[in-house]
Amino acid sequence: MTDTATPETGPVDAPASAESIAAELLAGGGESPADNLEEVTQELVNEAEGTTGQSVEEPGTEDDATEPAEDEAQPEEGTPEGAEEEDPFAKLLAANPDLKVKIKVNGETVEVPLSELPNGYSRTEDYKAKTAAVAEARREAEAVKANAEAQAKAEYANQLEEATNLFAQFDPVLSEAQRVDWEALKRDNPAAYVQAQDAVNARLTAIQQMNQHVAQLREQTQQHQQSQLEQERAQRFDKAAEEMVKLRPELADEAKFRAFAGETVEVLKGYNFTSEEIVDVLDDRVLRLADDAAKWRRHEAAQRSLPEKKVVPKSAVKPLTSDGSGSSQPRSRFPANAPKEAQGNWIAQQILSEG
Repeated sequence: MTDTATPETGPVDAPASAESIAAELLAGGGESPADNLEEVTQELVNEAEGTTGQSVEEPGTEDDATEPAEDEAQPEEGTPEGAEEEDPFAKLLAANPDLKVKIKVNGETVEVPLSELPNGYSRTEDYKAKTAAVAEARREAEAVKANAEAQAKAEYANQLEEATNLFAQFDPVLSEAQRVDWEALKRDNPAAYVQAQDAVNARLTAIQQMNQHVAQLREQTQQHQQSQLEQERAQRFDKAAEEMVKLRPELADEAKFRAFAGETVEVLKGYNFTSEEIVDVLDDRVLRLADDAAKWRRHEAAQRSLPEKKVVPKSAVKPLTSDGSGSSQPRSRFPANAPKEAQGNWIAQQILSEG
């Protein structure tokens, strides 16, 4: 029995069947409010077998004894054909509406109505599904927000860089500073020299700070893009692994999959793929292609390991005649009805021709 949790009652035991619940309640002794549970359970079993009001050992008619399979297949009278039979658990609840079970909630034992078990399990599963949906929606929203922020930072960095360049180019103080004779100004008017130099340094410091801010924004944008790329790559790798496990279930073992991945990388490198290219293109399609290439390589290696077959040239093969001999010339038939002298001459001719 599986512990589940509901927002109202905490973890409960999901019932497997009416019989298992009855056994659990009987094990609780006299604490259960249903003292006649054994009788109720027997009645439910009898109703499910269609033997209510009859003895289990009562023999049937001769036809019933010879054709028990057909009787069991026939629907009960008054039940529409194709209608589902009543759930034994529902029957148990109908017969014992006040039946309770003991469960632990936060370490304390409490009594819960048996009817609450399916309701609690249903609410728990619904809560889990909704929680998973909310978590997925939150992840998607956070990803959209992060992409929007990264895009805004990139645009702001471009605008700030452009504004900084325009300021450095058209600021009157900086423009005038390029035409000032600083040595003469320092000699003739030290106070004006210090004042002008402070104004120029303040503008140069501001330009430097803005350039540093632009660099920070671009670094943050680059880090976000790299993180997003790694997430997409991880999702692509996970999908590729799932597809390969579907095609080859033995790869569900981590050690076997690691060996397969290493072999795949070596195959792709054998076709002059660099490591960066493998990472960029690797998906389930590339894995299948690499797997087929590895299988073909193993097949070729197995073929090379076999002993070479000896090929006999056609010129060395002596053609056989219709009688199985190696002579290419037709041989005459043995004169079966010829006189003995003619038969002896025929045998002599055959021997001479073979020699």
